[in-house]
Amino acid sequence: MKLNYRNELDGLRGIAAIAAVVYHAKFYVNDIPILTGGYLGVDIFFILSGFLISHIIYSEIIEKRFALFNFIERRVRRILPTLLIVIIFSYPFFFLTMIPLDLNNYSKSIFYTLGFLSNTYFHYQGIEYGGISSYLKPFLHTWSVAVEVQLYVIFTIVLFITIKYFKKYLFLILLIGCFVSLSIAELHAKTHPSFNYYMVFARVWEFSIGSILAFTIIYKSKIIEKISKNLKELLILVGLVLIIFSIVIFDSETLHPSLITLFPVLGVSIIILISNNNLILNKILIFKPLSYVGLISYSFYLWHYPIFAFARLNNVFDSFYQKIICILISFLLSVVTYHLIEKIFRNKKLINKKIFFILMASGLLIAFLCNYTLTKSHLKKMPNDLINFDFRPWQTLRNKVNVNCHNNPNFCKFIKNKEYKNIYIIGDSHAAVLMDDLKKRYIDETETNLITMTTGCFGLPGFQFRNSPDRVCTSEYYERVIQTIKKSKNNTIIIGGRFPLYLSGGKYFNNKEGGIEGDGRNFFPPLENINNNLTVEEGYTKFTEDLLDLSDNLILIYPVPEVGFNVPRKIYGSIEKSKNINEKNILKNIKLTTSYEVFMERSFKTFKLFNKIDNKKLIRIYPHEIFCNEASERCITHTKNEILYSDDNHLSVSGAKMLNNIIIKELKRLN
Repeated sequence: MKLNYRNELDGLRGIAAIAAVVYHAKFYVNDIPILTGGYLGVDIFFILSGFLISHIIYSEIIEKRFALFNFIERRVRRILPTLLIVIIFSYPFFFLTMIPLDLNNYSKSIFYTLGFLSNTYFHYQGIEYGGISSYLKPFLHTWSVAVEVQLYVIFTIVLFITIKYFKKYLFLILLIGCFVSLSIAELHAKTHPSFNYYMVFARVWEFSIGSILAFTIIYKSKIIEKISKNLKELLILVGLVLIIFSIVIFDSETLHPSLITLFPVLGVSIIILISNNNLILNKILIFKPLSYVGLISYSFYLWHYPIFAFARLNNVFDSFYQKIICILISFLLSVVTYHLIEKIFRNKKLINKKIFFILMASGLLIAFLCNYTLTKSHLKKMPNDLINFDFRPWQTLRNKVNVNCHNNPNFCKFIKNKEYKNIYIIGDSHAAVLMDDLKKRYIDETETNLITMTTGCFGLPGFQFRNSPDRVCTSEYYERVIQTIKKSKNNTIIIGGRFPLYLSGGKYFNNKEGGIEGDGRNFFPPLENINNNLTVEEGYTKFTEDLLDLSDNLILIYPVPEVGFNVPRKIYGSIEKSKNINEKNILKNIKLTTSYEVFMERSFKTFKLFNKIDNKKLIRIYPHEIFCNEASERCITHTKNEILYSDDNHLSVSGAKMLNNIIIKELKRLN
């Protein structure tokens, strides 16, 4: 009943690894991203792991040779040595190049990675997988390793107990587990996408399918053998098409994992179930270069992400050639690691149990000590303002059950008394940066309620992102906003967003002084009109008029000046180059400003649109009056004491406070 070695499974691993690496590299052809569903590589790994682990456990329990500690030892030998090597070798590179808060977060992520809980860490840190900031987190990719280890624990316990005491119900239990987990994934895909993506509950079904396949091959192999060769060839073709199609067509807007993930999962399942060396199409999967990538796929997967992150942090990951060089470095390190670490540590004859555990204990101790001592010594050199700097102020406000209020489609409601005045905040992350400070300094101190509606939406009913029917920013969403506000009285509405971005076709900001946000490509998909009777301007005007009808006052926030470069990173770079900067004069000696003229050019359409709205209830807030000086024609990014931006376009906590000073002044005047 022992599983014969199957080269085609290495081929599947090779496809998964290549898809994931290319996806993380972000290659473009004629400005169109390729392999946008490359994140499905980890789903392929989950199914394969479920199949292989379950087959081992089934076989060994049935043959009465299953030993729990031996099984755990094999898994540890497979996972931990390579992970430790990658972590330890990454230390000097990131300690020398990261800004303080990044280093602080990097250090924390290492602890969670070594505890195989990095999926929970990155979820509760609010890191959106595939978002711009996620590519600067060197060990973000270990979320999938953490999930896999958690699945090992769950399935080892479940299979051991089930096979020993409820063997005849094994298949039924696996089906129920698969159905429940898939239902969780489908229910949460739209409402809690981050939780759904990172957490183990929505991944159990993929592991379960692998387990069901192992069960089927062990107990129902004769049925599979009866399938004709021609039909098997056709099924393998269907499986390959489903996998490749999904990797090419899926993208960041696809609800995943969910029911639609069944397409690639079905493709992988067919190949696992049907393939054998007698099939012509099987030769694709056992093609030596592809299967070799599969052999080293674990090392390849672990190495590539921190290498990409290091290159991105040092601005050497923009061109096609730079990306190819980083992939080649990752590949070469993977080859070395596979042959000198993975293979050797798996071999019990070369490294016995006692030596293995001594080496692993020593490695863990070294990793923890390096992480603690190097981080502490490096941060001692830096001013407290940079160490404690919050890079994501739009994610700090949470509701009573600790759910992030930004991107919460159910809205956050802080209701003290239904008779109190209601403050609504509507918009995207540019509006969300104001929420936490506004709540602390005004809502908590006055007889007012707060309802936040910042879900990445920008206030353009009748429009949505092209090819993105499942995004929350739809006409239905705006109707729900209107209906929610209609239910209350004494309403003051605050609305804001990054309108220059939306009205420029989603183009990144170029400050025309060398600062180009991102890689200069589109930030959002183009807008499409789903109501042919409205232009963009008419859609926004109508929405604003609807809000004015439902409110006592509407506070309209004009554009916050975009910067074009990451302000904290730029400041940190200036500190590193300076020999005499100390904590007291750190910001006094740095001058980072942008062109007021370029800001006004970029914001021209937004000002024109906002200025056309005429209503006595309307209160206009002009952020550029705080952050720009018309006389000098420059816009500031920091003061002598505070950094005003958390990245290249979002205000920091300090910047949000400055803007909130004006908003709070208006709210007090209205009362």
